[in-house]
Amino acid sequence: MAAFAGGVGAEMPHAYNLHGMPGLIDMPSADMAPDGEVSLSFASLPQGERYSASFQALPWLATTFRYSGIGEGDLASDRALWDRSLDVAVRLAEEDRYMPAIALGVRDILGTGVLAGEYVVATKHLTPTLAVTGGLGWGRLATGNRIGSIGTRPDDEGSATGGELRLDSLFRGDVGLFGGLRWQSPVAGLSFVGEYSSDDYSAESSFGVDRARSAWNAGVEYRLTDYAQVGLYALNGEGVAFRLTAFANPAGPDIVPKRPDGWTPPTAPRNLTAAFEGSGLRPVRFRQNGDFCEVSVENQRFRKSAEALARAEQVMRATYGDGCGRIRVMLSTHGLDASGTDFVARSEDGTPLFTGAGPVDPQWQPNDELGFGSLDWSVGPLVRLSFFDPDQPVYHDLSLAASAEVQLWPGLSLSGQVSQTVFGDYDEMTRGPKGSLPRVRTDAARYNNEDGRRIDYLTVDHYAQHSAELFSHLSFGYLEQMYAGLVSEIYWRPIGSSLAYGAELNYVKARDFDQQFGLRDLPGLEKLHGHASVYWRTGYHDLDVQVDVGRYLAGDDGATLTVSRSFHNGWEIGAFVTKTTASADEFGEGSFDKGIVLRVPLGIGWTGETRAQSVQRISSLTGDGGQRLSIRNRLNDMLKPESSPGIFGSTVYCRPGNACAKQATP
Repeated sequence: MAAFAGGVGAEMPHAYNLHGMPGLIDMPSADMAPDGEVSLSFASLPQGERYSASFQALPWLATTFRYSGIGEGDLASDRALWDRSLDVAVRLAEEDRYMPAIALGVRDILGTGVLAGEYVVATKHLTPTLAVTGGLGWGRLATGNRIGSIGTRPDDEGSATGGELRLDSLFRGDVGLFGGLRWQSPVAGLSFVGEYSSDDYSAESSFGVDRARSAWNAGVEYRLTDYAQVGLYALNGEGVAFRLTAFANPAGPDIVPKRPDGWTPPTAPRNLTAAFEGSGLRPVRFRQNGDFCEVSVENQRFRKSAEALARAEQVMRATYGDGCGRIRVMLSTHGLDASGTDFVARSEDGTPLFTGAGPVDPQWQPNDELGFGSLDWSVGPLVRLSFFDPDQPVYHDLSLAASAEVQLWPGLSLSGQVSQTVFGDYDEMTRGPKGSLPRVRTDAARYNNEDGRRIDYLTVDHYAQHSAELFSHLSFGYLEQMYAGLVSEIYWRPIGSSLAYGAELNYVKARDFDQQFGLRDLPGLEKLHGHASVYWRTGYHDLDVQVDVGRYLAGDDGATLTVSRSFHNGWEIGAFVTKTTASADEFGEGSFDKGIVLRVPLGIGWTGETRAQSVQRISSLTGDGGQRLSIRNRLNDMLKPESSPGIFGSTVYCRPGNACAKQATP
């Protein structure tokens, strides 16, 4: 995460509204957050609460996923309704000297219609500290201050099961007028905001929420730090609303600045393995031919591949000196050499110079095989979270986990993890099956209710590199929480192409609920299933597109589209949607599978360096349709970080005091 570029006290910093989007109080604005910014918001309303996660996906595209508790109640279980909604806003025009910024937005585009509304809004900064906003709203944003009508809006917005695009209601029906002002005071971080709202909250009246007594709202906001803002508002003439928003930017530096690790190569090491001790890298293979040295290393510490490459070059120069005039460093994972980078010399200031990164010929014969027979193990906390359950916002579980992996032979490994719950409320999950498909995922609560010792996974894996472009993977054993069996995968990455291709064929059986060694019969499970995949690196703002087509666990056929944005420091944020032959009624509430993908590097919060990360694939409403195996180490996920064409990019990605590298000029 990163600080907001303007910092505390900046002139007119952007602010979020009670819906978790850039805006006024309850109304939207045409402001956008800085490109790449993510935020988490909590809003307490007189008769409800909202939890929002927002992402400025592109400079002109803002998205928000929201979980709203509607109705009176002091506890989550007291709310009359817990509603999930997705908002999208698109900037149509940027503000210039004379014209305002203009944006178009849709609230609750996939929901049941409770929060549904659309708007067109303009915002102009009259002075560096004063901004005015005005707009037109439809749907819920036209329940007050109506000034006209465009067409007829359906009375039953959304579907009975929710989750479907409500295209027939967009920008139709009554039109409401809204607007407001925001003023940045001379006091650093302190601003005042007022608005005239076009939402009278009548859409929530059936859940016990009072209609607004006044269209006028006002409030005060304060930026606590570079990462957080609070707001206090008089809302609807009904009471006080409170908002807390934390925000950061994956494109920038970490929250906690990294310190140099202070490591230097040892003098006169007994061998190459000893030379790399403590470096954060493990040497796997080595070959020397004259003054040309090649080394394959596994990156065990550095999030940024550029730092791993530069550290390897540092070790080789210190160990072999002039004996290695040219050095090729290959980043390896599970015996697969994802990419190779040639270092030719050093600049006058000692910076390593490289000529570029590219694919590796797997047939090269090393002088030494160094990395096999190794054992990696760890014991530590395991945090599990389940979000957006219809009964409460989040369930949590803290377990103690022990994991280990041993490299039995080049490309062959045995790995496993066992865990034991220490405390949490996973055992209180009650959400069960829905729809009419085989219970391939909606029995998850029965697995999660187990708080004894669990075998999370136990597999034998074989990885092979058949050419510079072709890779394969076999995995056998207890694959994940719910399934055991055999996974076979092949992956083709043509040299010089922005496309890669994959195919996967699996045979599985369901595990017993206690997650020990037993298996069970699951009626309707498609034991033999698979997918063909296409991966596209668009080159536009580091967006990646993935399409998977095939048969899913419940026997339904269809496709999954995933669009994500990757950042050089390890963040990845995206969304997925799956449509299959399963109907909305067969799927149940939510209509089809969709959700968000989030990969967060855990090193953002402390001074040391680590490759550890939290990976979440969160469905808004998990059903049995469109469900795949949760497989560790799919080939694209493994190889992509180590073979990115932007490993170095146009700038030097390294920490002050650590080894750096830059491209040699022709």
